[in-house]
Amino acid sequence: MSDSNPRDLIRQDIDDSRRDGLSLATAIVIRAEDSWIGVGMEYEAIRARHGRMHEGWTPTSQRLLHRDENGRSYDQVNIVLSDGRELSYFFDITDFYGREVSMSDDIRAILEEDAEPGSRSLGDEDACFETAVVIRADTIWSSLCEEYEYLSRLHPLKHRQHWKDWTVRIEDCLCRNGRYYDRIAVVSASGASQTYCFDVTNGYEDGLHTVDIKQGLMETIRNPSSYFQVKLDMAATARLMRYPEAKVMWAEVVALAHQYFERKKARAVLAEALVQERAFLREWNDSD
Repeated sequence: MSDSNPRDLIRQDIDDSRRDGLSLATAIVIRAEDSWIGVGMEYEAIRARHGRMHEGWTPTSQRLLHRDENGRSYDQVNIVLSDGRELSYFFDITDFYGREVSMSDDIRAILEEDAEPGSRSLGDEDACFETAVVIRADTIWSSLCEEYEYLSRLHPLKHRQHWKDWTVRIEDCLCRNGRYYDRIAVVSASGASQTYCFDVTNGYEDGLHTVDIKQGLMETIRNPSSYFQVKLDMAATARLMRYPEAKVMWAEVVALAHQYFERKKARAVLAEALVQERAFLREWNDSD
């Protein structure tokens, strides 16, 4: 029970109503019983402003910000809108951060509603096709990144490194009626396993739809340094080739670089990647 009097609570509600979440100063306060409920409320808040995920907006990254001088913790959720604009939403998660989490059917429904249709444990191959989460990505790499992000939202993390809490095993790469599917098992540290199915037809690439290749790429995604290098190479290429998605890709690697390095080093790493990629493209063009 809070020690605040009714007047304090009314004032707090008024203050919360004025928060747009677009900066730390105006972070949306999330009051939840545990992390699962809290994360679900974060995505609900964004959906209330921009509509369905992957239609009105798409999440690009999310990170935990360290406690400020007042001892408060925040989530930063970065998104790109359907018109290409990029936004960052900040959520004050002090109320639930660090609490023991328990997966609830309600939160699973919130997170899965936008997946079209929802994911759930699969008992056989037919169920896999019927309940597959549709991944809207253009390449095998981006498909696996979206699969991993989806699984990360569904499984609680006690450590910043996901692999300490659970591992990912590509069980099957399937084809049925001209559509392609990944069946992926998430195995917790205790050994418990849960299986999900993803429709990856949009990002299918001939010759790469195999368990061994996808398992290797998934391990790269789960390794921070390898993941950053791949994302950096792709973003540098996109920027130099002036691909439409280059701006979003470059913004993501800039954010990652500042997570891994101090500011001066981050700028040097980014500049070096552009120089190396430019040299590679020049050699490739000369060889033609």
